[in-house]
Parts: sequence; C-alpha cells; structure tokens
Amino acid sequence: MGPPRDVRPDPRRDPARRRRSPELRRRGRRARVRTRQRQDAPARRVRDHHQPRGARRGVERTPTGRRTRRRRGHTASAHADRSRREPARGPSHSRRITVAAQRVPGRHADRRRRPVRGSVVTAISGSTAAITGAGSGIGRATALALARRGARLALADVNEAGLAETARLARSHLCDDDHVSTHLCDVSRRGDIEGYAADAAAHHGAIHLLVNNAGVTSAGRFEDEPIDDLEWIVSINVWGVVHGCRTFLPHIRAAGRGHIVNLSSMAGLLGLPRNVIYSMSKGAVRTFSEGLRAELRSSGIGVTMVHPGAINTNIAKAARGAEAERLQRLGALQDGVLGRIVMRPPEAVAKAIVRGIEHDRARVLVGPDARLVDAWARLVPSRSGLIGRAIDRIS
Repeated sequence: MGPPRDVRPDPRRDPARRRRSPELRRRGRRARVRTRQRQDAPARRVRDHHQPRGARRGVERTPTGRRTRRRRGHTASAHADRSRREPARGPSHSRRITVAAQRVPGRHADRRRRPVRGSVVTAISGSTAAITGAGSGIGRATALALARRGARLALADVNEAGLAETARLARSHLCDDDHVSTHLCDVSRRGDIEGYAADAAAHHGAIHLLVNNAGVTSAGRFEDEPIDDLEWIVSINVWGVVHGCRTFLPHIRAAGRGHIVNLSSMAGLLGLPRNVIYSMSKGAVRTFSEGLRAELRSSGIGVTMVHPGAINTNIAKAARGAEAERLQRLGALQDGVLGRIVMRPPEAVAKAIVRGIEHDRARVLVGPDARLVDAWARLVPSRSGLIGRAIDRIS
C-alpha cells in the first residue's frame, strides 16, 4: 500500500457551515448586495443605427448585451458600465428611402426629380376677392373677414340694399373706400357673370380670389315641386358656380396666383328627403370642385369646397317649393333661441373659408352636424338612408 492520501474535508459537510442559521445567510446576501457598484453613476452614451426610432429613447444596454427599457423622461443614471442608446446622427431610414425614390434613373446621383408644383398658398393681404351672394349671411361674413386681412373686395348680389350695407361695413376695415366695389349680378344668367368679372377686373386690375357663395333652396317632395322651381335651384346652385369659375379663371391665371372657394353644403355629402334637388345641386358642386382642384393643381390655383352644417342665414326665408311656408316658419325661429343653440353663426363659416384659403385645403367641414354626416357617409355608406328616413319622419 502506498502512503496515505491527504483527504480534505468536504465543505458541504462542514459542521460549522451546517450550524449557520438562516438569519446569518440572509445577512450575508444583504452584505453582498451592499458591495455592488453605485446606482447613480453617469451612463456612457453611444449612437446606434439599428434600434428602431420608437424604441431608441429610454433603452439601455448592459455589458452582456441585454437591453432594458426605462421610463420615458427618467434622467437618473444606471451602472457606470451600462451604455444608453440614442438615435444616430444623420438622415433617418424613411428619409433615405424618400431620397432614393427621387433619384432620376440614368442621371447623376445627386440629381433628383422635382416635385409636382402644387397649389400656391394664397396671401390674402393685398389680393382682390370676388364674392357672390355678398348681400347677407355667409357672403357678408366672408367679405368682412377678408377685409380684416387686408383684401380688396368686388362684391356681387341681386339685393342692392344688402349689398350696400355689406360694402359700408367692409369699408370700415379698409383704409381706402375705393378698395370695395359693388356689382348687381344674377348668377343664374351667364351674361351678368361675364359683366361682373369684366367690371371687377377693370376696377381692381387683378382678381386673385373667387368665392362662389350664392345659393338657394326649396322644400317639399320631389313630385310636388314645380318644375320651374327645380330649374331655378339648378341654375343658381350649379350653373352659377360653373359659369363663375369659367369666367374668372382667365383673370386669376393672369394674376399669377389665386384660389377658388365653392360653397357646397352638408346636403352635398348625403341625399336628404324633401330637399332632393338642393342635395343634388350641392353634390354636383362637390364633385365639380374635386375634379377642378385636380386639374388646376399644377397651375398654382387652389380650389376649396366648403360644407357648412346648420347655419343661421336667410336661405330658408327665401325658399321656394310646395312646403316653402314650413321652411320659412323654421327660418323665422332662427332669430330666437333655436337659432342661437342649434345653428352656428355665419362668422364660423367665414373663419373656416379664410383658413381654407391660407392653408390650401381641399375640403372644409363647418359644424358638428356636417362632421357627423360626413363620417356616417364614409364609414357606413350602406346605411346612409337611415339619416334621410329620420329627417323625413321629423319633417
């Protein structure tokens, strides 16, 4: 037999270790925790190109490669050996893709396609605005809103007294009375519109803005309305807008920039019963404006269509049709509590028109009722008749 081996005791069988209480073990663990590195040491910042943009802020990386997310806005630092990930300098990934898509094939690498010239944002101050239906309501409010912005006005209406009152109010906002001109014009007659455009251009020198605001309505079932009233509505609401745009477009092109605003209605978004021809005419204005905007986009002329909801104007008082008396009685209530609670003032539409011109918006909705009808027609087109049936029952 060889010499005896030096046998070391197994530490797991050490009686002293077995005699240690659980409390001593817990104390040892707490002592080891207290000897770790400080938690308030500053973190080392690095740039990372591979982290998604939405996850870059508040993400840190440990030495082992593990990523930890921190609360947004938290500024306390972690261990000194951790590194905070931040966005890399230079263009983003989406920007690189956009630039690459603009490269012209076969050309120099830095040569890019020029974007299609869009509609010029029209400066209202110093421009000339032609407004139809300016004797009252939305037309008057729009004229005053543009006058406050420093625009010259060429006002048109069939109501001479209302037109003179609008001109008087507008001159109080302008330094020169000659900056406002009035023109008697029936937009249902093409000759009147052509004379209106020629006189306005001769007086002001250039036309930059056109607001086709003149409009009428009717009340009654389609079968009961006289054919003359139906033709009267279409001649003003549809042909008045078409002839106005066709006549004033050469003057706007000659000015070098411009904008056209066509007044549609909430009824142009959804067909309404007992107002079928009016809804048809305003829907025609909507589709006409959409197509005209696409045609004029590259020429620096913008087109905006406006869809007002229930507005406190005189359009109901001048209504025709088999049930015109009922609509006129409703119009008489506009001056009372009903008009102040349910309907919005014309100044709200004028403010939306000015904002649409300045920002070159394709469409402007005015009022919660117009937004509701638009959302319903877009989201549930197959159920669009429910609103019409509800209005028919209420009527």
